[in-house]
Amino acid sequence: MAAGNYDAEGIWQHGEDDAYATFSERLNKGQTSISAAFQAFKASLRTQGVTGGQGGTPWVAVPVADGNWSTANTWGYRPLSVKRVGRLVVMEGQIRRTTGNIGNGNIGGTVPAGYRPPMRTILGHVMTGGVAPVELSVQPNGQIRFDLTSTLPAGTAVLVSASWVID
Repeated sequence: MAAGNYDAEGIWQHGEDDAYATFSERLNKGQTSISAAFQAFKASLRTQGVTGGQGGTPWVAVPVADGNWSTANTWGYRPLSVKRVGRLVVMEGQIRRTTGNIGNGNIGGTVPAGYRPPMRTILGHVMTGGVAPVELSVQPNGQIRFDLTSTLPAGTAVLVSASWVID
């Protein structure tokens, strides 16, 4: 039987005849229960849509408010859509006013139930060609609201990339 010894880096390596349990034996204690708990945790993440590549739900189109709006792909961007990854909601794509100017308080569309933020969420302030800033927000009822001090002309497309956490 071999006795323990120091390795080349000065770390004691237990031998077969040492009275002490090896480090790997100590590590292996309780591994079955830890492994089972880890597998259960992974399964719960999977049911929430958190694992696997980008994960989450499929992209869901955001319906436009009326016939004056469109999310049609005009420049190679995704139509305005949302998806969930666990409690995180991601919204990206474009929305465009097809007829009439975009004015203060206009509602461009409505985020579907199950994806709506718990409170007013500002998506950003947009500067467009010398026009005053535009604040774009999503309301708790899902409405996508434009707040601005002047108008934007018909045909103006707004590109969105935003996220928020839901309860």
